[in-house]
Amino acid sequence: SKPGDHVTLRAQMDCIVVLSTCPQDMIPINGAACQPTEVHYRVLG
Repeated sequence: SKPGDHVTLRAQMDCIVVLSTCPQDMIPINGAACQPTEVHYRVLG
């Protein structure tokens, strides 16, 4: 993915959404210079 990419989800019932970019933080599998990233969301009506 690249900056600005997005995903649209449509919930057809009440749900809980959980995000995890990569839960493996014990070893440097994603590179040693990982940084926090922002996540933005909207609930549409």
